[in-house]
Amino acid sequence: MGRYPAKALGAIFFCLIPFFLASCGGGGGAEIGAGQALALAGALEAVKPGLDESVNNAGNQANQTLRNAQTRADYLIKHLNDLAKQTGGEVATQREQAAGQAFTLLGELYTETQRARMNISVSMFQGLAAAAAILDSIPFIHVPDTPFAALPIAFKPNASDRRVIIYGYFPSLKRGEATIRFDGGTKAKGMRGIGSLFFDVPNNIVKEGSFVNASVSLPSGSIFSKDDTFGTRVYVLPQKPFHVNVDFLQRNDGAYRDIAGTAQAVRADSDHQSVHWIQNAGALFMTTVPTHADYDPNDVVFKDVQLVQTGNDKPCDCCPSPSFVVHAKTLDQVDIELGAPNCGHCGSLFNLCGGGGSHIDISATPIFTARLIHESKTIPLNHKTMDLAENDVAKIPFDPKAVMTQIVIEVSDGQSSAKDFAEISNRTVNQTAATAAGRRTWDVSLAADGTIVITTKNLPVTFVGQ
Repeated sequence: MGRYPAKALGAIFFCLIPFFLASCGGGGGAEIGAGQALALAGALEAVKPGLDESVNNAGNQANQTLRNAQTRADYLIKHLNDLAKQTGGEVATQREQAAGQAFTLLGELYTETQRARMNISVSMFQGLAAAAAILDSIPFIHVPDTPFAALPIAFKPNASDRRVIIYGYFPSLKRGEATIRFDGGTKAKGMRGIGSLFFDVPNNIVKEGSFVNASVSLPSGSIFSKDDTFGTRVYVLPQKPFHVNVDFLQRNDGAYRDIAGTAQAVRADSDHQSVHWIQNAGALFMTTVPTHADYDPNDVVFKDVQLVQTGNDKPCDCCPSPSFVVHAKTLDQVDIELGAPNCGHCGSLFNLCGGGGSHIDISATPIFTARLIHESKTIPLNHKTMDLAENDVAKIPFDPKAVMTQIVIEVSDGQSSAKDFAEISNRTVNQTAATAAGRRTWDVSLAADGTIVITTKNLPVTFVGQ
């Protein structure tokens, strides 16, 4: 809004505290009375339903400020009501302290509505307006016309409902009507609502992808003073509000090197008759490559593991032969098993084998493919951008060179933008980084042939993107 900054009402509440206490407290004036304590409790009670609704709607996202405000409001409402029933010198001091806490809490709640508006219910704005009216009724306190927020921030170009509601406290509307002036000279009447004033945007000034600027004049009620004026605006969404960026990434082949590790001796004999040798690429890379620190340990695979038998023997022909089996040799793991059985006392009575056992030796030389630690996994392959309407479908053909596809979908209300993300790799779509609101308004999927399918849905009627 044009004339009132975001913290205007908070400043009003904070500035009222010393004035109110000086008028009623220990500065020589009358002490805070029971009626004033009840009025302050009533102001908090007016805000409490909107505060509770805001916390409940936000669920786990509700910030600690709102949750703490709930507790403080409950306490102060009861405390002020109790103090209104009591008399005595100490009560005056307690009422003064409780009054200061009530004003402070109301000011903080206003500030929070500006900071976290997506988690704030309309009931909160209406409650603040009611609280301002109650405060205005307390002797020695005057609350001027004060706008809190204007909604919607944006609407669709073909929307039949183009009503803009300005929530706030507008005592001057008791003296007459508000006048709304738009760019180009068009005028409209501002109508009084509950804790608000509202107007309808004329159809002839609606232009997609642009702002409707409005100047709101409140009646002064006097020929000797000018009408109070402030500004607001609403954004008209374009016909295609979804702006989509698609980035295809290919493997950065220049970042990868083939490196041979030192050969590993694997042996089975009479002391170790069965040896199961299982090695993972990352762990073996760290122990067999002296320059491993130059590479990313999380981006290492086996290119090959060269297995050469270097020894195989048994003490006599009747002994079982040693064995060698490759269970697995993949990008991530090598798994081999060696067996060297004991001979025992085989043979004939006159040609007895002397015992002992066989043995087998294998030399395993790992060859790795690893990425240099300061190099990126991927490099750009292709980029596409497009604008989509509601309930639209875009299909992007599969590119075999792409190892990853990143999608950013943005919807702007003219003041800020909501960005949501999806990522595709290994034929899997990941939308965990997208907001809950984003997942309700668009979707990314893969067809059987790998085609990327982007589907948009309906935006909320009054899209708010902050």
